[in-house]
Amino acid sequence: MKTKTTLLSLLLVLISLNTTNAQVGIGTTSPDPSAQLELQSTAKGFLPPRLTTAQRDDNIVNPVEGLLIYNTSVKCLQWWVGNAWHDGCGDNPYLDYPDGTVFCASGPTELVEVTGAGGRVWMDRNLGASQVATSSTDAAAYGDLYQWGRAADGHQCRTSGTTATNATTAVPNAGNSWDGVFITESSSPLDWLTPQDNNLWQGVNGTNNPCPAGFRLPTETEWNTER
Repeated sequence: MKTKTTLLSLLLVLISLNTTNAQVGIGTTSPDPSAQLELQSTAKGFLPPRLTTAQRDDNIVNPVEGLLIYNTSVKCLQWWVGNAWHDGCGDNPYLDYPDGTVFCASGPTELVEVTGAGGRVWMDRNLGASQVATSSTDAAAYGDLYQWGRAADGHQCRTSGTTATNATTAVPNAGNSWDGVFITESSSPLDWLTPQDNNLWQGVNGTNNPCPAGFRLPTETEWNTER
Protein backbone atom coordinates (compact mmCIF):
# COMPACT_ATOMS: atom_id res chain seq x y z
CA MET A 1 0.00 0.00 0.00
CA LYS A 2 2.88 2.34 0.79
CA THR A 3 4.39 1.70 -2.64
CA LYS A 4 1.07 2.44 -4.35
CA THR A 5 0.68 5.66 -2.37
CA THR A 6 4.22 6.75 -3.28
CA LEU A 7 3.66 6.02 -6.97
CA LEU A 8 0.33 7.87 -6.91
CA SER A 9 1.96 10.91 -5.31
CA LEU A 10 4.74 10.86 -7.91
CA LEU A 11 2.18 10.59 -10.71
CA LEU A 12 0.25 13.57 -9.36
CA VAL A 13 3.48 15.60 -9.21
CA LEU A 14 4.35 14.69 -12.80
CA ILE A 15 0.86 15.62 -13.96
CA SER A 16 1.18 18.94 -12.11
CA LEU A 17 4.57 19.67 -13.66
CA ASN A 18 3.30 18.94 -17.14
CA THR A 19 0.20 21.10 -16.82
CA THR A 20 0.37 24.20 -18.99
CA ASN A 21 1.50 27.25 -16.97
CA ALA A 22 1.68 25.19 -13.77
CA GLN A 23 3.86 26.77 -11.09
CA VAL A 24 6.32 24.82 -8.99
CA GLY A 25 7.17 25.68 -5.42
CA ILE A 26 9.89 24.02 -3.36
CA GLY A 27 9.72 24.97 0.28
CA THR A 28 6.44 26.79 -0.36
CA THR A 29 2.91 25.79 -1.36
CA SER A 30 2.16 29.20 -2.86
CA PRO A 31 4.88 30.31 -5.29
CA ASP A 32 4.81 33.95 -6.32
CA PRO A 33 2.44 34.56 -9.27
CA SER A 34 5.32 35.94 -11.35
CA ALA A 35 7.51 32.85 -10.88
CA GLN A 36 7.36 29.57 -12.76
CA LEU A 37 9.66 28.07 -10.11
CA GLU A 38 10.20 29.40 -6.59
CA LEU A 39 12.52 27.94 -3.97
CA GLN A 40 12.25 28.98 -0.35
CA SER A 41 14.63 28.07 2.46
CA THR A 42 16.18 29.67 5.51
CA ALA A 43 18.93 27.05 5.77
CA LYS A 44 20.00 26.11 2.23
CA GLY A 45 20.95 27.80 -1.03
CA PHE A 46 20.51 27.17 -4.74
CA LEU A 47 23.42 25.26 -6.29
CA PRO A 48 23.76 25.59 -10.09
CA PRO A 49 25.95 23.29 -12.22
CA ARG A 50 29.66 23.81 -11.47
CA LEU A 51 32.09 23.70 -14.39
CA THR A 52 35.64 24.81 -15.12
CA THR A 53 36.17 27.20 -18.01
CA ALA A 54 37.53 24.32 -20.10
CA GLN A 55 34.54 22.09 -19.31
CA ARG A 56 32.16 24.95 -20.13
CA ASP A 57 33.77 25.67 -23.49
CA ASP A 58 34.29 22.03 -24.49
CA ASN A 59 30.98 20.55 -23.36
CA ILE A 60 28.30 23.22 -23.70
CA VAL A 61 27.43 23.48 -27.38
CA ASN A 62 25.17 26.29 -28.60
CA PRO A 63 24.12 27.53 -25.13
CA VAL A 64 20.66 29.07 -24.91
CA GLU A 65 20.42 32.70 -23.85
CA GLY A 66 20.12 32.98 -20.09
CA LEU A 67 21.89 29.67 -19.35
CA LEU A 68 23.46 29.91 -15.88
CA ILE A 69 26.50 28.10 -14.44
CA TYR A 70 29.03 28.53 -11.65
CA ASN A 71 32.54 28.73 -13.13
CA THR A 72 34.95 27.05 -10.70
CA SER A 73 38.01 28.40 -12.53
CA VAL A 74 37.17 32.03 -11.79
CA LYS A 75 34.87 31.48 -8.78
CA CYS A 76 31.95 33.30 -10.35
CA LEU A 77 28.37 32.83 -11.59
CA GLN A 78 28.22 33.21 -15.37
CA TRP A 79 25.38 33.43 -17.88
CA TRP A 80 25.16 33.29 -21.66
CA VAL A 81 23.83 36.37 -23.46
CA GLY A 82 24.18 37.14 -27.16
CA ASN A 83 27.30 35.27 -28.23
CA ALA A 84 29.38 35.27 -25.05
CA TRP A 85 29.53 34.33 -21.38
CA HIS A 86 29.06 37.21 -18.96
CA ASP A 87 29.36 37.71 -15.22
CA GLY A 88 29.18 40.45 -12.62
CA CYS A 89 32.54 39.68 -11.03
CA GLY A 90 34.57 42.59 -12.33
CA ASP A 91 36.37 42.96 -8.99
CA ASN A 92 36.87 39.21 -8.54
CA PRO A 93 40.62 38.68 -7.86
CA TYR A 94 40.49 35.17 -9.34
CA LEU A 95 39.87 36.75 -12.75
CA ASP A 96 43.28 38.44 -12.60
CA TYR A 97 45.12 35.12 -12.77
CA PRO A 98 45.53 32.56 -15.59
CA ASP A 99 42.86 29.92 -15.98
CA GLY A 100 43.76 26.79 -14.03
CA THR A 101 45.87 28.59 -11.41
CA VAL A 102 46.12 26.69 -8.14
CA PHE A 103 46.26 28.96 -5.09
CA CYS A 104 48.17 27.47 -2.18
CA ALA A 105 46.78 29.80 0.46
CA SER A 106 43.15 30.80 1.00
CA GLY A 107 42.95 32.66 -2.31
CA PRO A 108 44.81 34.82 -4.83
CA THR A 109 47.74 36.94 -3.74
CA GLU A 110 46.53 40.45 -3.03
CA LEU A 111 47.49 42.70 -5.93
CA VAL A 112 48.99 45.88 -4.48
CA GLU A 113 50.92 48.01 -6.96
CA VAL A 114 54.00 50.13 -6.18
CA THR A 115 56.13 52.24 -8.53
CA GLY A 116 59.85 51.55 -8.37
CA ALA A 117 62.85 53.82 -8.81
CA GLY A 118 63.00 53.01 -12.50
CA GLY A 119 59.38 54.00 -13.06
CA ARG A 120 58.16 50.41 -13.39
CA VAL A 121 55.00 49.21 -11.63
CA TRP A 122 55.58 46.20 -9.41
CA MET A 123 53.51 43.97 -7.15
CA ASP A 124 54.55 44.75 -3.58
CA ARG A 125 54.88 41.06 -2.64
CA ASN A 126 55.83 37.67 -4.04
CA LEU A 127 53.21 35.34 -5.51
CA GLY A 128 51.82 33.34 -2.61
CA ALA A 129 52.97 35.81 0.04
CA SER A 130 50.41 36.81 2.64
CA GLN A 131 51.90 40.23 3.31
CA VAL A 132 54.48 42.75 2.13
CA ALA A 133 57.91 41.96 3.59
CA THR A 134 58.76 43.58 6.91
CA SER A 135 62.35 42.26 6.79
CA SER A 136 64.58 39.94 4.77
CA THR A 137 63.64 37.10 7.13
CA ASP A 138 59.88 37.62 7.03
CA ALA A 139 58.64 34.10 6.22
CA ALA A 140 55.10 35.33 5.47
CA ALA A 141 56.56 37.28 2.55
CA TYR A 142 58.57 34.45 0.99
CA GLY A 143 55.69 33.22 -1.15
CA ASP A 144 55.39 30.03 -3.18
CA LEU A 145 58.25 27.91 -4.57
CA TYR A 146 58.06 27.92 -8.36
CA GLN A 147 60.17 25.89 -10.74
CA TRP A 148 61.35 28.17 -13.55
CA GLY A 149 58.89 28.12 -16.44
CA ARG A 150 56.20 26.00 -14.72
CA ALA A 151 52.59 27.11 -14.47
CA ALA A 152 50.87 27.52 -11.11
CA ASP A 153 49.51 23.96 -11.16
CA GLY A 154 50.06 23.31 -7.45
CA HIS A 155 53.70 22.20 -7.64
CA GLN A 156 54.67 25.57 -6.13
CA CYS A 157 52.79 24.92 -2.89
CA ARG A 158 55.03 24.14 0.08
CA THR A 159 52.86 21.13 0.90
CA SER A 160 53.00 19.60 -2.60
CA GLY A 161 54.40 16.15 -3.21
CA THR A 162 57.57 15.40 -5.15
CA THR A 163 58.59 13.13 -8.01
CA ALA A 164 61.86 12.25 -9.72
CA THR A 165 60.12 11.87 -13.08
CA ASN A 166 60.90 14.75 -15.41
CA ALA A 167 58.10 16.42 -17.32
CA THR A 168 58.17 16.00 -21.09
CA THR A 169 55.67 18.77 -21.78
CA ALA A 170 55.26 22.25 -20.34
CA VAL A 171 51.46 22.00 -20.60
CA PRO A 172 50.02 21.95 -17.06
CA ASN A 173 47.26 19.66 -15.79
CA ALA A 174 47.38 17.41 -18.82
CA GLY A 175 46.80 14.22 -16.85
CA ASN A 176 50.49 13.43 -16.34
CA SER A 177 52.07 11.95 -13.21
CA TRP A 178 54.04 15.14 -12.54
CA ASP A 179 51.04 17.50 -12.56
CA GLY A 180 50.89 19.49 -9.33
CA VAL A 181 54.02 17.99 -7.75
CA PHE A 182 57.54 19.38 -7.39
CA ILE A 183 60.00 17.66 -9.74
CA THR A 184 63.40 16.80 -8.28
CA GLU A 185 66.42 16.28 -10.53
CA SER A 186 69.89 15.00 -9.60
CA SER A 187 71.67 15.21 -12.96
CA SER A 188 72.59 18.06 -15.30
CA PRO A 189 70.99 20.36 -16.36
CA LEU A 190 68.99 20.03 -13.12
CA ASP A 191 65.76 21.04 -14.80
CA TRP A 192 62.18 19.86 -14.31
CA LEU A 193 61.53 19.73 -18.08
CA THR A 194 63.03 17.51 -20.77
CA PRO A 195 64.14 18.97 -23.14
CA GLN A 196 65.03 22.11 -21.22
CA ASP A 197 63.30 25.37 -22.19
CA ASN A 198 64.28 28.61 -20.45
CA ASN A 199 61.91 30.83 -22.44
CA LEU A 200 58.54 29.79 -21.04
CA TRP A 201 58.08 32.86 -18.85
CA GLN A 202 59.15 35.48 -21.38
CA GLY A 203 56.90 38.56 -21.37
CA VAL A 204 53.32 39.20 -20.32
CA ASN A 205 52.05 36.60 -22.79
CA GLY A 206 54.75 34.06 -22.05
CA THR A 207 53.80 30.41 -21.82
CA ASN A 208 52.87 29.48 -18.23
CA ASN A 209 53.27 33.08 -16.99
CA PRO A 210 51.85 32.74 -13.45
CA CYS A 211 51.54 36.47 -12.82
CA PRO A 212 48.27 38.44 -12.72
CA ALA A 213 47.01 39.98 -15.96
CA GLY A 214 49.37 42.68 -17.21
CA PHE A 215 52.31 41.53 -15.04
CA ARG A 216 55.40 39.53 -15.92
CA LEU A 217 58.76 38.59 -14.48
CA PRO A 218 61.29 41.44 -14.53
CA THR A 219 64.37 41.41 -16.73
CA GLU A 220 67.86 41.40 -15.25
CA THR A 221 68.24 45.06 -16.26
CA GLU A 222 65.02 45.98 -14.44
CA TRP A 223 66.18 44.15 -11.31
CA ASN A 224 69.52 45.98 -11.35
CA THR A 225 67.80 49.34 -11.82
CA GLU A 226 65.77 48.75 -8.66
CA ARG A 227 68.85 47.60 -6.76
